[in-house]
Amino acid sequence: MDKDELFAKFEKKAMQMALEEYDVEIVLVPKEKDEIRKQITELKERIKEKVDNVSINKKHKEKKRSNKTKIKVDNTNLSNKKKEIKERREKIVDLIKESGPLGSAEISRKLELLHQTVYGDLSKLEAEGVVEAKEIKNENFSYFEWSVL
Repeated sequence: MDKDELFAKFEKKAMQMALEEYDVEIVLVPKEKDEIRKQITELKERIKEKVDNVSINKKHKEKKRSNKTKIKVDNTNLSNKKKEIKERREKIVDLIKESGPLGSAEISRKLELLHQTVYGDLSKLEAEGVVEAKEIKNENFSYFEWSVL
């Protein structure tokens, strides 16, 4: 076996290993040296195309990943918010203790908070069993007065 034949065998084996990695099958049949080299160069081109496509796809995926917005959750901000809510509810309970039964509109005026905020807090406090609501009915309307249990 001369150097050219050894080189051709080595090149075939290397190409075969590379093609197996990309799920391409090579069938080796004894042919003329020129035909084998031509076939090998064709296979190299096909592999190069596949590798180029893979690298293009990887670049495309990297671009997609970089476009994603990253959201960082600041736990300190959440704990501060919980603290604010707890303090606000404590203020509501203290105000009711000091003033006696009050309507949610009065509480919201005195604490300078939105009526919806106060009403939501009062509902939670009632569910926790801290305050209770009594419905007061007048001729034209009704409302709830809140008192501490």
